[in-house]
Amino acid sequence: MILSCQAILDIRIELAYLGNFEVKKATDELSADLSFEMMPYKYLNGGLNSQTISSGTTLTNSGSIPALPLLKITGSGDITVTLGSQMVSLKGVDTGIILDCDSQLCTSLDGTRTQFDKLYSNFPNLPVGNTKISWSGTVSDFEITPRWKVRT
Repeated sequence: MILSCQAILDIRIELAYLGNFEVKKATDELSADLSFEMMPYKYLNGGLNSQTISSGTTLTNSGSIPALPLLKITGSGDITVTLGSQMVSLKGVDTGIILDCDSQLCTSLDGTRTQFDKLYSNFPNLPVGNTKISWSGTVSDFEITPRWKVRT
């Protein structure tokens, strides 16, 4: 079980349950003791800004852990996006696609239709350091919100 919560200050805490548990049954309630390992992180302000880039641009992750970006790609047909050593394969894109690598959502540009049937790879991340981003296919606009983050 993974729980996620986000505070007002853009501090995000992910909780992952790491073991078995026993549910204790009383007359009118159920209870269980769960142990969690917490790994909070904070977004860096500069990584929350969307930027339009051209193919061949190198971005530098100044955070301390891999970032899970938001990609907004305007284009059509078959598109291959390369982020460092990772490849994202998109097939049959109509007008464009939004990939939210943090939430692992794949939607149309207007956000109304799921587009998982267009995604033929895993969601990428941006490792710490430099990452060259390029693509092939018919892309008229490529927008990225990198979401740089650090452990707190």
